[in-house]
Amino acid sequence: MILSIITPSYNQGEFIEETIQSILSQEGDFFIDYIIIDGESKDETVNIIKKYEFLLKKNCEEKKIDGKLFYISKNKNFKWNNCNGISYRWVSEKDKGQADAINKGIKKSFGEIISWLNSDDLYYEDIFKIIIKQNFKKYDFCYGNGMWISKIGKNLLPYPTFKPSFYSFFYQCTLCQPTVFFSRKVFFEIGFLSNEYYCGFDFEYWMRALFFNKKFFYVNNYLAKSRMYFENKSLANQDTVNNDIATFKNKYYKNLKLNKNKLKKFMYVHSETFDRVQKMNYKLKTGGKINMLFDATVILNDSQSDGGRSGIFFVAWNVFNTILNRKEINLYLYCSKNKANDLRKILDKKFKYKKFKIITEKDINSQKNKNFFDIENIDIYFSPVFKIPKEIKKRNNIIKYTIIYDTILLMFPEYFPKKQDWLLEMIDEINENDYYFAISKNTKNDFIKYVDKINPKNIKVTHLAVSENFYCDKNKEKRKYIFKKYKLPIDKKYVFSLCTLEPRKNLIMSVKSFIDFIDKNKINDLVFLLGGSHWDEFLSKLEKEMANFNKYKNKIIRVGYIDDEDLSIFYSFSEFFVYPSLHEGFGLPVLEAMKCGVPVITSNNSSLPEVIGEAGIMINPKSKDELIKSFEKIYFNKNFKIELSKKGLERVKLFSWEKTVDIMINDMLDKIKNKNNRPHKREKITKVILNNKFCRLAQKVWHAIRLKKIK
Repeated sequence: MILSIITPSYNQGEFIEETIQSILSQEGDFFIDYIIIDGESKDETVNIIKKYEFLLKKNCEEKKIDGKLFYISKNKNFKWNNCNGISYRWVSEKDKGQADAINKGIKKSFGEIISWLNSDDLYYEDIFKIIIKQNFKKYDFCYGNGMWISKIGKNLLPYPTFKPSFYSFFYQCTLCQPTVFFSRKVFFEIGFLSNEYYCGFDFEYWMRALFFNKKFFYVNNYLAKSRMYFENKSLANQDTVNNDIATFKNKYYKNLKLNKNKLKKFMYVHSETFDRVQKMNYKLKTGGKINMLFDATVILNDSQSDGGRSGIFFVAWNVFNTILNRKEINLYLYCSKNKANDLRKILDKKFKYKKFKIITEKDINSQKNKNFFDIENIDIYFSPVFKIPKEIKKRNNIIKYTIIYDTILLMFPEYFPKKQDWLLEMIDEINENDYYFAISKNTKNDFIKYVDKINPKNIKVTHLAVSENFYCDKNKEKRKYIFKKYKLPIDKKYVFSLCTLEPRKNLIMSVKSFIDFIDKNKINDLVFLLGGSHWDEFLSKLEKEMANFNKYKNKIIRVGYIDDEDLSIFYSFSEFFVYPSLHEGFGLPVLEAMKCGVPVITSNNSSLPEVIGEAGIMINPKSKDELIKSFEKIYFNKNFKIELSKKGLERVKLFSWEKTVDIMINDMLDKIKNKNNRPHKREKITKVILNNKFCRLAQKVWHAIRLKKIK
């Protein structure tokens, strides 16, 4: 059995790859004759078409069967040819429109069963298995159920499908075009598609088939997805569509004698279709985008000037800001009811001209609440750090994502004298059904190793980045002003470190190595600046560790918390940046330093090699000798220092918040589409009873007008 599928295309590079994949991935005991007729697209369409031709040639052997050339798969792992073989052909040339392109494809085809799939529509998985089982000797056409999907592939509503007849067609085209397959003989008996109509030529063809008494057979399965968006041909040309339909309806209905009473019985077709189209249009307003509920709880830390604005806060803030600029996202914010006003104050201060819809746990739980409808339409819940709220957790319609940072609390509990309840709760809630963004490959591997409940397939690596606020800033006057603000010496060269002063950051070893370095090399004009929130007991621990602490304590300067706008100066004027951490989920300060053009010394463990690559010096964080030698290598070798600075500036170009969010959104889109790929049960269509008296009256008037036209 050979199925011929024709795809007409013109400038549909945004969608056509999915269309091609939905055809080439069909699995079963049949051959596919696939023909793409492109109208000289100016976008990436042709390159995508060529890509799959190349993949077929590379992974398949060419074989002639009955004089027809097919690609037969020779690679078991090749997923685009799981049937008996595929004939893949295409042209890119001018045509007279969509109907003309389809007719060209039909004339080139040689399958017993034929259909066309527009370059923005899709087939469901494994539906060709269903089609080849149908009796095309007895019936001329086979049709099934279709699903309207949005621009990004979200399910909108099932297409209102009814048995084709001149009674049902009186109100609406009741066949979803990509679900219709027909016998080859049909074209010889009733002709090809008409080029007279810009839109609606498929509807005209179904009417023509009825006129010639062709038989339609219904398959109770979802076969295809019809993409609806405001720019597409039908929705963007409603007047043309209506004119086309009026023209060919007049042609077929003018001599028909329809039973008025029977026609009234078919009024439910109009009611149901009208209702579906109205709902579909409403859903399109938001259905073309991902409706995301973003947990904004951590953004409340913006009002703090301490450890609350740590790396996790900046990750959440930068992801939030980047998502705000994405056109494919409808963003809603979540926080607890008692924090909503505080969140609004922060947002009003940061975004004076932008209004945000904030949803709380009370909104989610109450169907009477004005925000309840928004919750029903949420696609994604995204938490940048905290566990998924129980109100969200129980909603199966929402896909849940959480960013995971590290398993340090599980690996090194001794580093955390204070219990991190929020982190333990998040880890405890991890499960095999939800999805996670790991900030490094190392973090992904650690979670797989230490958290049994997590599903490795549900973890996507999304490296972090730094904001545009970080740059090489060598403004000396600005440095004087900022150092005066922090009461720091202006005349000293300095080595810089920025982190929370906790044991894992290995700062005691850093400081001891620094002192040994300046002592060994008789350096008097170099100090060590320690930026970031700190533990009060740090100095006392350092004093116990170092016999000569008092002699050099004026060389160790704790800056404390540094305002965001001042950090670039601290990085840029430092001799080098020191970050010999014992374990990191990512290590943002390393990236920040490189973006400011500063040479970096960091550890060779955990995620840090992923960040620094070959753009800095990596050491064993427990080796003081290695660290001292690294100090000396940079401090006394100006050319090497310049080389590291250049490498760091190049390396940091590989990381951006746009890339990070791209990966996140693409993964979300995949999950939304996969969710929509699940099998659908046939939806029972019943007559819609409208409560609104005006609507019922309007329908009666419209119905009466239509009956007069038939007479």
